[in-house]
Amino acid sequence: MITWFWHDWVHFTTALRRGQLWWAQGQLEMLRGYCISLLRLQNDFSDHEAGDEPYFKIEKAISVEQLSRLEATFGPLERRHLYQAGKVVAGMYKDLAPSLAHAHGISYPLNLEMVLMKRLEPID
Repeated sequence: MITWFWHDWVHFTTALRRGQLWWAQGQLEMLRGYCISLLRLQNDFSDHEAGDEPYFKIEKAISVEQLSRLEATFGPLERRHLYQAGKVVAGMYKDLAPSLAHAHGISYPLNLEMVLMKRLEPID
């Protein structure tokens, strides 16, 4: 899941740079799903829905408070909104993934994160 997030991040930032907003929105949804899966795993590492169907019975797996950070990432198909939403999703992923990986003996690619975060160019 760690490298897939960054793979889809590259697609998201490419789509955003090219002004392909539908593609960017689709990739944002993928990125949001990774964050939800991480929240599910943080609550229950044996959660079978994490990854495959992150939204399945989500309110029973994760508290609304835990999800509230992602609420602002839903919105219009506009470049500025997608840019801000991408920042929120990436920030949440960076808050969750390294500690969860470390807790389970999985190495986290911090250098890859630093390089790929630079792909999100500011929106004028």
